[in-house]
Amino acid sequence: MPRRIGTRRERQPSRLEMKKLFLAGVAALFLATGAATAQSPKVQLPNEILGTWCNDYSSWTTAEVEGEYHYWRADDKGDCANKGGMTISQQSIEYHRFDWSRLCKIMAVEFSRKADPALVPPWRRPGDVTGDDLVRKGAPLTDVYLVRTDCKQEDEEEDDGDVFEIQAGEYLITWNLPES
Repeated sequence: MPRRIGTRRERQPSRLEMKKLFLAGVAALFLATGAATAQSPKVQLPNEILGTWCNDYSSWTTAEVEGEYHYWRADDKGDCANKGGMTISQQSIEYHRFDWSRLCKIMAVEFSRKADPALVPPWRRPGDVTGDDLVRKGAPLTDVYLVRTDCKQEDEEEDDGDVFEIQAGEYLITWNLPES
């Protein structure tokens, strides 16, 4: 057939070009769906909560909320002596008293709520004179975090983990949550 003047014949893409185009489309789809389903960053405890804390037994009788416990900052667990305490890292909480200790793995940390200065007991509000040099006067409150731990030891059958809220400021506060 004779060729017409003024008409142009379109070139069809080769199989290799079609394959590259298809693979590029699949890659773009994976990137788009991967970004849409990416998990939010893992919540971690703030640095103000990490470290060693000693039991404040006076809070067991003065706490305004049942299941609320207070702890004061220590340099190391030896400072806690007979009061006992805990050392908190991002991975675990070690409870200790004298030579006894129990290591609990932190299974989950979740943001619970923003800090509320009104929740600080009146006897420990910034500026109060308590005579307790171990209280970090005026330290800002951290937000409150929900912590789940697993304390099961190798020789035990049951998990002895806890679920509690935690917040640091002048001292550390934990609130035990009812078991569900």
